[in-house]
Amino acid sequence: MLMNDGVVLVLNQSYEPLNVCTVRRALVMLMGGKAEILENGRGSIASASASWPVPSVIRLDYAVRRPYPRVRLCRKEIFRRDDYTCQYCGR
Repeated sequence: MLMNDGVVLVLNQSYEPLNVCTVRRALVMLMGGKAEILENGRGSIASASASWPVPSVIRLDYAVRRPYPRVRLCRKEIFRRDDYTCQYCGR
């Protein structure tokens, strides 16, 4: 199997999905000790001295904080928040 043929799901330390990366990037994270394999089963990649399983799901060993998207305070967002009703008369 070629290293660029597949994609790997990357999970946060709390098993929250973060993104999808290539098999090559996943193997670099695994060999660097930054992640662990949760699911494999798509074969293996072999070199002259070693063989590694091709991961399909990996989990990072550290937590990545993802910022929550901030909602802009504008007239359109206030109407959406209030379900397009008037706060004075309720229409």
